[in-house]
Amino acid sequence: MSDVTVTIASDGTPTPSDIQISPGDTVSFHADGADIVLCVDPGEYFGEERYAIPNGETVHLTMQADASGSFEYITLVGDLSADCYDGRDKRGGGGGNG
Repeated sequence: MSDVTVTIASDGTPTPSDIQISPGDTVSFHADGADIVLCVDPGEYFGEERYAIPNGETVHLTMQADASGSFEYITLVGDLSADCYDGRDKRGGGGGNG
């Protein structure tokens, strides 16, 4: 099992934007400079579609055992109540080895 950290800047840019993980691996998404809503597609990849991350906080997501293939995510900046369908901001993604 590994842990990958993705830092999301105040403009919503994730670093790194593309990651490769395996079932059971944890991805830590850290909001650095603004409130962030993280939207993951498909939501089953980590268990949910939407995660609100207040500025300065980190959410730790574990790739589900039955997840495989690739996923995409977007970051919405500034409004923790934003819906994943409110708009598109910065994008990232990755794949699973499983």
